[in-house]
Amino acid sequence: MNKRGYTLIEIICTIAIIIISLSVINLDLNLFKKDILDSTIETIITDMQEAKMLAINSRINEVKVFFTLDEYQHDFNGYEIYIGGQNGKVLKKRRLNKDYIISRVKSTIPENGIVIFKPDGNISPHACTISVYDKNTNKFRNITLTIGYTRIMEVK
Repeated sequence: MNKRGYTLIEIICTIAIIIISLSVINLDLNLFKKDILDSTIETIITDMQEAKMLAINSRINEVKVFFTLDEYQHDFNGYEIYIGGQNGKVLKKRRLNKDYIISRVKSTIPENGIVIFKPDGNISPHACTISVYDKNTNKFRNITLTIGYTRIMEVK
């Protein structure tokens, strides 16, 4: 007698293998997205530290960071760094990954979107927070620029 079909145990094992495989793939995707967010935060910190050091090393020129608005004019989607103002030399233009924005509501970046690093190591305004929003997880990560010799770091 020829038997056709699958046993209940074979079906359960197949479903279990599929579920385990999908959970491993999902875990890998979440870790990859976390790496991109960590990289984005690190890039912003590095760029702000570089702007600060350029201002200090120039001894006469301010370095200005102009945060650029997204297409809806609600939040910032990147920034441009200039030495000597917006008519000065462009040092860097950076756009964030489409999954991230710099929140205008949570950040304390001035309304005009400009942060100035001064040759004496200070910042104008005296302190501010750059709040990066992850659209996938609905979470914020904050970077602070503080008064004094301008410490730049992520606050967890």
